[in-house]
Formats: sequence, structure tokens, C-alpha cells
Amino acid sequence: MAYGKRTGLYHLERVFKQKNFKELIHSYFGLKLPNIKVAVTGSGRVAHGLIEIMNLLGLHEVEPDDYLKRRFAYPVYTQLKGKDLYEHEITGNYSREDFHQNPGNYQSKFLPYASQTDILLNGVYWEEGIPRLFRKEDIAQPDFIIQTIADISDDKAGSIPVNMGSGTIDQPVYGVDKLSFAKTPPMKAIQ
Repeated sequence: MAYGKRTGLYHLERVFKQKNFKELIHSYFGLKLPNIKVAVTGSGRVAHGLIEIMNLLGLHEVEPDDYLKRRFAYPVYTQLKGKDLYEHEITGNYSREDFHQNPGNYQSKFLPYASQTDILLNGVYWEEGIPRLFRKEDIAQPDFIIQTIADISDDKAGSIPVNMGSGTIDQPVYGVDKLSFAKTPPMKAIQ
């Protein structure tokens, strides 16, 4: 919804304005999406809900490697799970069990996706000590092309370091200035 409103490429109503799930699904039918690339992070219930919506919208799922290497003539998404997002600082490997026991030994390997992603739908679990997906300063880099981030987990300064934790049902969208990191109006043009 936010990306469509910001770019003017399509229009979606806010979910809470739909009477029921059936009406929500119906609003997706016939929606013509541009050739966007969407990254969905996580592997739990939140991520599965996001993937269900991606499928209802008609986005094609692609493997993370293809997502990084190719442009597509249709809208796509990829799901980035733990092994796609984190690696051990010394070995470069990923062990889910070790990651959850020793997250401080891991670093994020998300940044290459920031140069290929139009919309980031973040559904990873986060708590203090788990590496953030990127550094706040990374958003100022020219190859960081993500235009819209939906942080479903909504952890203030959590896995998404520019999350200010101030979204509400009435006003869920805000912008972030790429240089000052200050909160801006939600649909401010990209500089």
C-alpha cells in the first residue's frame, strides 16, 4: 500500500478498511503490479502471512541467488531465512541452534539484497544482541535502493535500525531522511 501510494504505480486500500478477509482478497484480484522486487525476511508465522499475501498478489517466488543476480519482467519476491541473513563471524557458516544461543557471534549478510530490493517486508524475530539487518548509515549509500520498508515486527531500532517505533494504526507510515535519519512526512520524494 505504501509503495503504491508513494510511487503512484498502483493503489491499495488500508487493510483495516476491508470488511473481512474475503473482501481483502478480492481487492488484490486484477491489481497490476510493476516489476518490483520484494524481500520477505523470516521463517515464522509473520513471514508465512507475508508470503500468503505475496502469492495472493500474484508475485512469483524466486530463490535468493536468482533474486540477487537477475532482473525480472514480472513482480517477484524472495524469502530470506536465517541462513540467508546471518553468518558466523569466524566460520562464515550458519547454525540455527548456535545462532539462537550465541547471536553475538554472527553478522548480517543482508546488505547485497538492499541493492536489489524495492520493498522490504521484515518479519524476523529480534531481541537485543541479534545483529541488525544493516547499519543505519547504510541507507545513505547510493546502492541502497529500498524505497519502502514494512517492519511487521516493529521493534524500535531493532533489526531495522531506522525503525522509530512510532507507527500507529491511524498513521503507520513515515519517512526517514537518508542523511540525518530524522523522521519525515511519509511520502517525501526521494532525494
